[in-house]
Amino acid sequence: MTSDYYSVTVAYNPGILLKNQIEYLIAKDIKPIVVFNSNYSGQLEGLENVIVIENNYNLGLAKAINIGMQKAIELGANGVFLFDQGSL
Repeated sequence: MTSDYYSVTVAYNPGILLKNQIEYLIAKDIKPIVVFNSNYSGQLEGLENVIVIENNYNLGLAKAINIGMQKAIELGANGVFLFDQGSL
C-alpha cells in the first residue's frame, strides 16, 4: 500500500519562491496542488505532476484552501500539508 501525501499551496501573484517550494515538495515525494487566487501566468511551467487550480481572482484564503483540500480528497490523499506561496 502506498501513501499519497499532497500539499495545498494558495498563491496570489507569486514570485520565484513558489517554484522553489514546489520543486522541493516534488523532491520529497509530496504531490503539490497549487490554488491560484490570481491569474496563473505559467509560473510552474516545466514542472511535472503539479495540479494547478486557477480561480483567476481572489476568493480568499479559506475558500482557496477548501478548494485545494477537496481536490486532494478526491485524489485519495492520506495526508495534506498546507502552505502559502512563501513557505518552505
